[in-house]
Amino acid sequence: MSISYAIGKAEPTAVEIDTFGTARVDEDVIRLAVLDVFDLRPAAIMSLLHLRAPMPPWFTAISACRATTARDCSSAGRTSTRLRN
Repeated sequence: MSISYAIGKAEPTAVEIDTFGTARVDEDVIRLAVLDVFDLRPAAIMSLLHLRAPMPPWFTAISACRATTARDCSSAGRTSTRLRN
């Protein structure tokens, strides 16, 4: 799914669906259903996904671990075997 917007416009300027050939229904039908069911205005998406809510502390610790080394994660109370120096 691809959504494009223009500055100053609430509604998307384009919505494209690509099912990579796996659809049992025409992609235009799916696109129209998506437009009918979902409010794709940026403010509505932010509200639906709670994007204005503060990040929980555990998310900050995990994201810091993913960007650094496993040794640094021990201070956050998390370790990872996938992360090595």
